[in-house]
Amino acid sequence: MRAILIVIGFLMVSGCAMQSAQEPVPTFEHLMFKADERIQARNFEAGRKLLSEAASMEPTRKEPWLRQAELEFEAENYGAAILAAQEVLQRDAANTRADAILTVSGLRVAVQSLGRLRDEKDVNGPVHQEAQKLAVRLRETLGAKALLPKAKAAPRKSVPAPAKATPAASSSDPFSSLPGMN
Repeated sequence: MRAILIVIGFLMVSGCAMQSAQEPVPTFEHLMFKADERIQARNFEAGRKLLSEAASMEPTRKEPWLRQAELEFEAENYGAAILAAQEVLQRDAANTRADAILTVSGLRVAVQSLGRLRDEKDVNGPVHQEAQKLAVRLRETLGAKALLPKAKAAPRKSVPAPAKATPAASSSDPFSSLPGMN
């Protein structure tokens, strides 16, 4: 009986010791700090993962989403930047940084799409008509005559100018034009 009590006591003490050895749950601020460290070290995937964890930990906070939007915008991942900026605006509708990222990312996606559409000669019908309407509206909004620069013509190869012919000699002596023969 005494042996059983000793074993039970030992198990209880060892169980308590094991619980205190577990790592503490990181705080929101710690996750954000670690994410910024990873991003500055150019380990973007680890930074994104930590930002995602921070957003899950504090779903009402805008900071991880704003940092994600900035990160995606800088990487020219405009679709992901748009999604993250929209998450910020759901939490803070007056956030001008998220609004700017959303607007500029959207315009860059639109310009890229219009460029592809312009290059597609076989696109007709409602998609083409809708794109034309949107392009007109963008031009009006931006006050621009054209959204895309005109397609550049293929560069011409430069052709050397023809060599100038030497004037014919005015005398009947064929050797008079040679140097030192005058």
